[in-house]
Amino acid sequence: MKKLGRILTLSIFICFSFLLVSCTGCSSRFFLQSTGKDEISIVSYNAQTFFDAVEDGNEFKEFKGSKTKWSKEKYAERLLRLKEAVNLACLGLGLGEKEIPDILVLQEIESRAVIDDFCKILPMNNSYKYAVFIPPQNRGAFSTALLSKFPITETKVFNVYSGKRSLRPLIETRIQIGNSTGDNELVLLNVHWKSKVGDSDTDSIRRQQEEQAYKRLLELKNSEPQTPFIICGDFNQTLGEFSLLSEFDNCWNAETYQRAVQAGSQPSGSYFYRGKWEGIDHFFYSDNLSDGKNLDLSFFCVINSMPLTNKAGKPQKYSVSKGTGYSDHLPIGIILKRQ
Repeated sequence: MKKLGRILTLSIFICFSFLLVSCTGCSSRFFLQSTGKDEISIVSYNAQTFFDAVEDGNEFKEFKGSKTKWSKEKYAERLLRLKEAVNLACLGLGLGEKEIPDILVLQEIESRAVIDDFCKILPMNNSYKYAVFIPPQNRGAFSTALLSKFPITETKVFNVYSGKRSLRPLIETRIQIGNSTGDNELVLLNVHWKSKVGDSDTDSIRRQQEEQAYKRLLELKNSEPQTPFIICGDFNQTLGEFSLLSEFDNCWNAETYQRAVQAGSQPSGSYFYRGKWEGIDHFFYSDNLSDGKNLDLSFFCVINSMPLTNKAGKPQKYSVSKGTGYSDHLPIGIILKRQ
């Protein structure tokens, strides 16, 4: 196979992790208590071209210029809809209607301002204290983000190049989900791989991104066999299109989810394209999250509630001109349960 580029690994510790909320009554004691909970909820969501209200030239054409219908008012409304989507995700996971997941992983976020503004509309007693956002590189339009109720102890950025072009990096975050090290840590990797849209050989680019991810997961598996890890996000390909990552467990194979699909209560994917569902958003996870010890993945679902979906049950894509919709993807979520 012809090599398209090279993989460059950069380890960047903490400097991109920033404190978002410093609310009265939130102390380290609170977080030590919260990490002892029996269940941990994680949601991954491609929020679809989530630009802020400031035009800097890197936006998609419908979001900039004198004829754009994008505005501060529409941005404020999108923030509220993101909150609504997050609340609906928690309902789908069996949590309260006004809850937010313990860990929220987002794709297609333009700037840190989006994360700051989103957290400002969350209740002070139920928000995120930690987040990671790596700004888009080389005039890219958007990046990925992670928000956590649990302390973030380390962040690493793994860059990958296709020829002279820098692709969206693999972001690895180490999260303290307990009061000590070892099985009380979770390593979460957030990705947004190359889309199938475009003139280039996108399959080869995604193979390169898969090689990068696989290499890192093997390193984690061999060097820290007791530490659970998850890689999630928008991979822009279905389960059958993977070669290397197929070695790891995947959320779409969860028995409870498969039964729900057969019963007709769940769609067979998170993205609807050319008349069919595609599962292109994923959670791959380590063996020790299904071994009956410590934390295990106990539940997975696609959040297919209205108004995230239309009357036909398909994703309600966001439209700049109409100011309607949410995203062309549906959120996906998992529950990790202590055994």
